[in-house]
Amino acid sequence: MLVVKDRKALTAEAVAFARSHGAKMVGIASAENLKGCLPGHHPTDWLPGARSVVMCLIPIPRSTLKSPHFWPYQYADKLNHEQLEMLGHEVALFLEEKGHYAISHFGGPFDITEPHPKYKRATGVASWIALPQVAVAAGLGEIGRSRLLITKEYGLLGRLVGIITTADLVANEPFADPAVDPPLTGGKICQGETECGKCAKACASGALRMTRDQEWMDACIRNGATKESLGGFLRQVRKIMEAPTQETRLGLLFSPDTYRKYMHLFWNVDTWCNECIKACPIGAPEGKTA
Repeated sequence: MLVVKDRKALTAEAVAFARSHGAKMVGIASAENLKGCLPGHHPTDWLPGARSVVMCLIPIPRSTLKSPHFWPYQYADKLNHEQLEMLGHEVALFLEEKGHYAISHFGGPFDITEPHPKYKRATGVASWIALPQVAVAAGLGEIGRSRLLITKEYGLLGRLVGIITTADLVANEPFADPAVDPPLTGGKICQGETECGKCAKACASGALRMTRDQEWMDACIRNGATKESLGGFLRQVRKIMEAPTQETRLGLLFSPDTYRKYMHLFWNVDTWCNECIKACPIGAPEGKTA
């Protein structure tokens, strides 16, 4: 059992190590204090004896939102994923070398939705643990009106990796209650529906106007604004199938549009659009949207 002095020293070392490997924000959540997790999605469900979760954040460059094309953002998102995966792997190895078990988990910006007692099952994108909510517990930010993690420094552009470990690290103070619904009247960072609501207005699918988790997640995936996604590729396939002649079908099949949509899937980039992210004024220079 580590004494308090060792706990502090190990925590400082782990945070410094994560930052030296690319993390822009690092926070520690206590596994014991994570309440309301859905069945099967508590850190101890994935690593018996887990006592802490090290949350690391790397943002997507805001400059990608300036491009009139979606591809730069999507490509940066892919590179961000790879960097986070390697970061989590390195931090896990660091903690293991210090004599503790540790496993890393990268997830998307949504993960499994809010770990709230009223939800009876995991909805949205199934994940090991709800990384955005654990990030709130680790003091990094809060869940905004957009249902994404929002931080003062990076707005909605932050992406996460969590390292579940048996190390008894010194936890940060939670930024907010991670089990609350996204704020309509405003939180500590998000201005909410009353004062802002720009993300909900920008949502082309109408997902952020829906109240039930599964409904808004389905709408977001199915009707995402970007054409360069799984939904866009499937719509292109349907367009080919419904073409009136074989000549038209072949023309569409071998068109640059089909090739571009396929390559986006081949690169394993995300389905999500970025309309709510572009609309959010938090973290933008001088408080302006991208």
